[in-house]
Amino acid sequence: SYKIKGDIKIGKYFKNLSILVSGNEKKVFVNDTNIKKISDYVSNFNVILFSPEDVEISTLDCDILHIGYILLLDMFDAFDKEYGTVMAKFLHEVQKNGIKTSIDIVSDSTANYGEKIIPALKYCNFAIMNEIECCNIWELEAYSSDCNLNIKNIETAMSNMIECGVKDKVIIHSKTCSFIMDAKTGDF
Repeated sequence: SYKIKGDIKIGKYFKNLSILVSGNEKKVFVNDTNIKKISDYVSNFNVILFSPEDVEISTLDCDILHIGYILLLDMFDAFDKEYGTVMAKFLHEVQKNGIKTSIDIVSDSTANYGEKIIPALKYCNFAIMNEIECCNIWELEAYSSDCNLNIKNIETAMSNMIECGVKDKVIIHSKTCSFIMDAKTGDF
C-alpha cells in the first residue's frame, strides 16, 4: 500500500488532498474527509460531471457507442424510476437511434454491482468487464478456494447477463485468460 499527499491551492486557500491505495482499494481524502463519490468533489474543487445531457445522441455518427465506466459515472449511475438507472435509459435512447452499445465497468469493492449494472444489460449489445466484476453482479466467486479461476461461475454470470438482455456478446478478461459468450448461439 502507498499514500500520496499534497496541498492544492484554490484561490487564496489550500486544501489537503491525500490518496491511499491498498490492494484493490483506493480512498481519497480532502482535509481529512473521505470522499466516497465523484459528486462529493463538487464542494471541494472545480469539477465538471459528465452526464447524459452532454451527449446529443441524434448527432452521433458511429456504429457502436462504448461507454465506461459504470460505477464511476455518478450522473449515469443515478436511479431512474422507469429504467432502473439513468445509464440504462441513455443506452436505450442510443439503441433507438440505430447505434449498438458497449459497456465496461470499474472495480469498486463497495458498490452494489447488481443494482447499477443489471438495468443497463437490457440495452447493451456488448458487455466487457473483468472476471471479478462479472461475478460480483451475481454475488458469485470468481476464484475457487485453490485460487484458480472458477470458470463455472464465470460462465453462469455471463449466461445471466445474456438472459438480462445483452444482445450480441459478453466478453470477460482476466490476468490469465479471456472468455466470450455469444448471445445468439450461447457458444462459450
